[in-house]
Amino acid sequence: MRKKTYAALAAAVLAAGALAGCSSQNTEKGKGTAAGEGTEETGETAVPSSEAQEGQAEGAGISDADIVIAGGDAAGMAAAIQAVAEGTDPSKILVLEKGGAEKSALSGESFNAADTDEQAEAGIEDSVDAFITDTMAAGGGKNSQEMVEHMAESGREALVWLRDQGVELSGVTQDEGSSVARSYQAADGGNLGEEIEAKLQEKFDSLNVNVAENTELAQVLYGADGEVTGVKVKGDKGEQEITCRALLVTDVDYIDLLEDLAVSYVTDESGANKGILVDSCANAVTADGGEIPGLYGAGAVIDAALHGDKALAGNELTGTIAFGMTAGTETAIYSQDNAPEA
Repeated sequence: MRKKTYAALAAAVLAAGALAGCSSQNTEKGKGTAAGEGTEETGETAVPSSEAQEGQAEGAGISDADIVIAGGDAAGMAAAIQAVAEGTDPSKILVLEKGGAEKSALSGESFNAADTDEQAEAGIEDSVDAFITDTMAAGGGKNSQEMVEHMAESGREALVWLRDQGVELSGVTQDEGSSVARSYQAADGGNLGEEIEAKLQEKFDSLNVNVAENTELAQVLYGADGEVTGVKVKGDKGEQEITCRALLVTDVDYIDLLEDLAVSYVTDESGANKGILVDSCANAVTADGGEIPGLYGAGAVIDAALHGDKALAGNELTGTIAFGMTAGTETAIYSQDNAPEA
């Protein structure tokens, strides 16, 4: 079983693209209590894979994938980049971009990280615990404690990872809501979110990952144990079914498609779904805390759970990159561990 490690010298590890995974989550040992335990059950959004017919996926360009990423945003690109670094064949990754070349712009002027070299050099006393406290306070205590802890613990490593992607950052400053200076801006004074997105796009494009433009997630397919086994997508050439071992959802518009998988939702006052809960491995969880095998979340789909009432200034970017990286690592390891025997 491989464990995720966040060592003090993780910069070298990240540079080599070698983040270790949370666990070897074999589908036979899945802890989830997701729908699909009874294979007779079907729904409009998630259906047992035993009832799925093999599709050619001409529009998507691929009929069988290791990883499908539903969202071509910054979190999705970060995940794809990290999955390739973890050994996933780029030709076995499929990214769904429902808006074609258009995607949600990454917003944010700063990036937070605690206990960094820059802070130490400047004599700034900070800690992961202080970062967590500030984040929970900004969110009115409605944040997921586990998710906040993971983001805070991963901030420094994510900062190093961004620099490895070519993002140039300024020295550390103090943003509103933070008890100490732990925020980084774009070195050229520009919009940091745009800078990060541009560098991720450049790296992502170089990997030749499969991208299905004008294609959206229509259904999630699952097996007898509630594990993800594929997706149905809808695009210019109609609906197609694609087998996969891991599905990462980043687009918040897809949250209602996950209902039959018994995901744990964050809701608003009217009861409408705002997002989903994940654990520190970016694995989607059920209401009782069980993992849903093969289903992961990052980006906008987890923002409500991560940030609570309000995101601490700088945390929008930190959360996007930290969980995008984690999702890339975990989907890669999960798909490798559950690959069919040759």
